[in-house]
Amino acid sequence: MDGAAVFAVHLSDGAIATPWLIGGFVVAAILLAIACIKLQEQWVPRIGVLSAAFFVASSIHIKLAILPTSVHLILNGLVGVMLGSLLNARVQRASWEHQESAMSIRDRRATYAAFVAACREWRATVLGPDVPILQASSVSRQPHADGGQARTQVVRYRAEIGLIAHTTATVQAAAALMLAVGQLSEVRAGYGAGQVPEPFVQACRDAEREFNRVARAELGGPEIDLETPTGLPPAALPPATAPRGAQDAR
Repeated sequence: MDGAAVFAVHLSDGAIATPWLIGGFVVAAILLAIACIKLQEQWVPRIGVLSAAFFVASSIHIKLAILPTSVHLILNGLVGVMLGSLLNARVQRASWEHQESAMSIRDRRATYAAFVAACREWRATVLGPDVPILQASSVSRQPHADGGQARTQVVRYRAEIGLIAHTTATVQAAAALMLAVGQLSEVRAGYGAGQVPEPFVQACRDAEREFNRVARAELGGPEIDLETPTGLPPAALPPATAPRGAQDAR
């Protein structure tokens, strides 16, 4: 096969060796399978119209006056431009959706963190020595310790979580955490500073831990052990930082 035949557009039978033919069909089959897998249903009519136009144009032959041959249209450039623009639009849409998803995760993470911080502030406020005790209010009909501005922030972030959360488990965990701190404020009304039973305080810690676990799962974060701040077992912590239950056990 001479050098000129390599660059020919049309090849006669037998011009290419059998191994090359088999290899070409295998590669073409792989590319076709990938294209079919990634092909979206809305693309089918467009590809069909362009394929029909390509076929019709290639069937129109124009004879050349100076050469004993003819040429025909192929529309490769036009088909490439049109399909390329569709592919580019798809890539841009995917990029936009990725950016929107990243922004959504960032906003939800900030709201969840603010909610947990507000719950901690509410808990610290009701356990304080100078917290006012209310007989009843819009918060609860039972006597309870006044959470002040922290309680207002918790209500605000809880409502926001109900609007932006992507899973029901996150909304339920937020409600459970808010309920646990609310019960602690009611219990505080019957006890002095530092005398609130430990199970009610521990219930708040457990509810916060559960909310953090569910929120991390929703945001796609890895699961971690939130039992202690350092990840160490209670026995390995200094006495000043070990959980109260661990100190009592000693």
